[in-house]
Amino acid sequence: MFRWRSSVRVHITIAVAITFAAAMAAGSILLLGVVRSMLASSIAADNQAILEKLKHEIENGLDPRRVPLPFGTDGTQFVIVNGRGRTIASSLGVARTRPVVVVGPPIELYPSDVPAITNELGLEPQEKVLGDRTVAGQEVPDTVRTRLGKLDERVRALWDPENWSRTELSAHTPEGDFMLIALTPFGIITRSLTTLTTVLWIVIPVMLGGITVLAWLVAGRALRPVSQIIERAGRIGDNTLHQRVPEPGSGDEVDQLAKTMNRMLARIENAAIRQRQFVSDASHELRSPITAIISEAEIALTHPDKAQWEVVAQAVYSEGRRLERLVSDLLALAKADEGTLKVREAVDLKKFILEKVSRLHRANVYTSQISAVHIMGDPDQLSRLIENLLSNAVRHANSKVAIALCRRGDRALLAVDDDGAGIKPEEREQVFDRFARLEEGRSRDAGGAGLGLAVVRAVAALHGGTATVTDSSLGGARFEVMLPLT
Repeated sequence: MFRWRSSVRVHITIAVAITFAAAMAAGSILLLGVVRSMLASSIAADNQAILEKLKHEIENGLDPRRVPLPFGTDGTQFVIVNGRGRTIASSLGVARTRPVVVVGPPIELYPSDVPAITNELGLEPQEKVLGDRTVAGQEVPDTVRTRLGKLDERVRALWDPENWSRTELSAHTPEGDFMLIALTPFGIITRSLTTLTTVLWIVIPVMLGGITVLAWLVAGRALRPVSQIIERAGRIGDNTLHQRVPEPGSGDEVDQLAKTMNRMLARIENAAIRQRQFVSDASHELRSPITAIISEAEIALTHPDKAQWEVVAQAVYSEGRRLERLVSDLLALAKADEGTLKVREAVDLKKFILEKVSRLHRANVYTSQISAVHIMGDPDQLSRLIENLLSNAVRHANSKVAIALCRRGDRALLAVDDDGAGIKPEEREQVFDRFARLEEGRSRDAGGAGLGLAVVRAVAALHGGTATVTDSSLGGARFEVMLPLT
């Protein structure tokens, strides 16, 4: 029991952990994509603003070759290209022919390096590097400082869009059109994403561990009522069917399970009570004819010379027939209780009824309302149903019994009327109980064992039909059996 519970608990915990891990992985990928997109959009917006300002200055008369192009703290460099595609102005580190960016370790600029790179950068003589921190009067950020004397060895092309963000803006002047370009390396985005990824690698395992522990505790709490149900169900036996499993009262599936099990236990308890009562009543009814037969035989054998053997034989025969009917009814009920038809054949109900009526040897049984009707079923059980209905009606009728058989929709209606005392409305369901006793004439004292009508209803239900009792137009009771047609 504990192993089963633990297994379910482990499975639930693993499922929750895997689901959470998958969700966090997908969320992290989505987050990184969103952050990357937001950073790229922010960079593009910032560069666009700077280019708009440069465009305004150029279109208002400033010489594009003399425009001071700034250094971006994030490594952004700016380039102005004329209509022929030639670079006419640029930030430090961008060559005239192709946009490139300086790469390498950030080291100090030395004045001794300036003569070697001024022509290479396209600077005029008066725009020499001033000091060790400026070029053309602009502060050189740490991110782009390098040994300028080795510029040809420390550059990398940025035409590959995977390596940089490019923003362009056209400027129109009387001298011609110019293209303003901003180039931002994706390194800043990569560094931000790397930092975010590192944080996620730390946070996600911690959250996963917390979720796993929480799932383990919640699963244990959720399965605790199941454990209690299993424990109680294991203690319920044949002699403790009155016990019930605990109901959590939470209204969830476990609570519904407990209520369903309790309803099932109630049905089992009622079935066991009926079974015990049935066995007790059956034993009593079987003992009565057997005792009568033995008593008649003992008396006759005790005084064989005085015994009236013909009377003894008649009594033994009568009790034997009663015993036979009782056993037959018990067998019919046992077969009906199985709930399935083992034999299914076409049965002519009219033929069965007429055969049973012919054996009654009673002239006041009316059969004029019998029509030809066929159904599918067990011939033996349907024969028992008809025989019990007729025997019950003849036993309690004063002088008349009427039988009707017809079609009603998709069902066959078998009705048996008598002119006897009838049945009170409050007792009409009781007469179908096994070994039922009534205060009036319909009782076992009238010659029956109280099983005949119980067999009628059980056989009808087995064939998908119903059995009911109402008032008869003859003044007594009317028993109606509805069975599906073929």
